[in-house]
Amino acid sequence: MRNTNFEPNLLGKRQTVLLVVFMTVFSISGFSGNTKKKTTQVKNAPVFTKFVYQGEDQVYKDFS
Repeated sequence: MRNTNFEPNLLGKRQTVLLVVFMTVFSISGFSGNTKKKTTQVKNAPVFTKFVYQGEDQVYKDFS
């Protein structure tokens, strides 16, 4: 029986180096993307802050 040292070479040296570089860059950029300040939501906050009612509705007259 013949003994062969068959090693499948799926990627060459250049492709392997590029793959490692790209994986490193993308993993670093993925972790550093969470540095933005997160805003907190206030419960029962008004939707409109600069609003002046202009009208003659009966509901507005009864409850103001």
